[in-house]
Amino acid sequence: MDDKIEKNLHELKEQIYVNKELKQDLRKTFAPKSKRRINLLRNPWISGLLAAAVFIAFYFSNSQPDHFVKASSLNITNSISFLDIGSGEVVAYSHQKGSLYVSLRDQGIFKYTNEGLTNLTKEVADSMSQSIIEDQLLFSQNGTIYILALQTKESKEIMKGTSDISYSQPTWKDKNTIYVTKNEGSKSEIVEINLKTMKETSETKGSSPIFAEKEKKLIFERDSQIFVKDIKNGEESLVDKGIDPAVSTDGAYISYVKNINGFDDVWIKDLNLKTVKKVSTNLPPRFENVKQGLYQYTLPIWSSNERSLYVLKQRQNDLNAPIQIMKISLNEKAISAEETVERYLQALIVRDDDYAKSMMEQPPEFITVSNPHQIGYDVISSKEKNGITTVTANVYWTYTANPYYKVGTYQFELKQEKSQYIIQNIAETESVEVTSGDFSNELYLVKDGGNKELLFSLTDIPKEFLQTDSVRISPLVISSDEKDVIFSLQEMAEKVGEPAGVTILKYDRDQKTFTEISRLEPKSNSESLVIEQMSLDSTGQYVVADVFSEPGFVPKTYLFDVVKGEKVDQFTGSHSLFWQNQKLIMQVMDENKSMLYEFDPKTNEKYKF
Repeated sequence: MDDKIEKNLHELKEQIYVNKELKQDLRKTFAPKSKRRINLLRNPWISGLLAAAVFIAFYFSNSQPDHFVKASSLNITNSISFLDIGSGEVVAYSHQKGSLYVSLRDQGIFKYTNEGLTNLTKEVADSMSQSIIEDQLLFSQNGTIYILALQTKESKEIMKGTSDISYSQPTWKDKNTIYVTKNEGSKSEIVEINLKTMKETSETKGSSPIFAEKEKKLIFERDSQIFVKDIKNGEESLVDKGIDPAVSTDGAYISYVKNINGFDDVWIKDLNLKTVKKVSTNLPPRFENVKQGLYQYTLPIWSSNERSLYVLKQRQNDLNAPIQIMKISLNEKAISAEETVERYLQALIVRDDDYAKSMMEQPPEFITVSNPHQIGYDVISSKEKNGITTVTANVYWTYTANPYYKVGTYQFELKQEKSQYIIQNIAETESVEVTSGDFSNELYLVKDGGNKELLFSLTDIPKEFLQTDSVRISPLVISSDEKDVIFSLQEMAEKVGEPAGVTILKYDRDQKTFTEISRLEPKSNSESLVIEQMSLDSTGQYVVADVFSEPGFVPKTYLFDVVKGEKVDQFTGSHSLFWQNQKLIMQVMDENKSMLYEFDPKTNEKYKF
């Protein structure tokens, strides 16, 4: 029986998404190749998007301020990858009136909503306008320019390409005029088109036009350099070396991708060209001494209602790696030491070693492992002394599909350097563990690595909660006051194709009593449910359980109210990430598309991230 359990657990670990991703990260070797830039405008059919990527999830309000702030004074408040497409290729995208629009190869143009990706048209855009007039989105397809009416979802051809001439990268100048890139052979120029007369006027040599309406300035790319042209007097000024320019909604900043010594990064510059700042961190690959960054960045675009950037991100020299849409939020106010620790811990939870390392003074080679692994956190306090800020936080640990849970209290020492805090040292000061030790069916409480206190064993559980003799204690959590242990009983099918369920119970340490919270029943005689992990919210009221169903290893997420002893909700094709502000951040897979959502258990409402 033990061999059967271990075999099933091993198979489960191989199927669990996060662990598989981590194994690939740890083992992957980057073979040196010539740099191959992803240019979605010239090579729209990007191949090889695979399974959904791991996401970092932070949420902070970042609305547009009314006053101007120099680019060099803006601080990065977070960098999150929140949307990945697994069944299609991101060809183009745009952010308009608070919504993200994404064009997928062979599928069409979609709007990102609370319900996921909603299809607007089957037409596929290979470029989109970064501005919108009267709910009309400009896009290009195979050398022809179209207008998509967002309300009616109808598209209209406005400038048709030929076998010799193609048009792309449209952008609005005003409601009657657009700029586009006109390609004829190897020559590219930016032309102005009057939509009433369809008269075409040459503006300048180059591509990727973006118009700042208020300032009457045209930003564009020419020979891997970014320029700005004053439409009023015709003067052109060099912005910087780079590609893929975009302008913020308020017309204050230009964004672009710049490569320095093989490292792509996203930069922003004042439209008046006075100050500049790099807003991404591209680290070198782990296992090779190569002179190029780990990631390629393309098409940074500005949010329509926030001081934020969206950018496409993919690992270098790996066309099979997923392309993620990453959000970079900027703010005049620097993030605090507590917020820095929060971001660091969130990065650990979702196994983003690279982002976590960027916040450390001397990062180690590896900072995450498969098991045990972090599953939650709670920042408790902070204090400053002699220029060093010490942040105290609880970090919660679990072991995949096994009865182990730890609450570790850590002190993070941070020093402020310029406009950000850097973690200099991390030390564990206290710990509380609930463990079976050798994964037996006895649970122990261990404080600060000392003596073990027996909590209960499998034989102590009332028979009424045991559906079969083939059962083991599995993932669990303990309340902050250490009074209650919420744990799972995993049934083990003797043969492939036999049903197996999971029971969620609560053990009261004071009363030494067991209470059933919920019973997860298989839906058929051939379905087997396997619980992966559990986590508890900061109030101790809600617990979430991630479960896989066999065959097929379909992920499911169950949410329980521990106080009321009932199930609140459940989601299919999902996986929990962590709790934040008493809301659950979760990843939802929909037809191989992975998106990030925030779920409020008090209102039972789910919001797009």
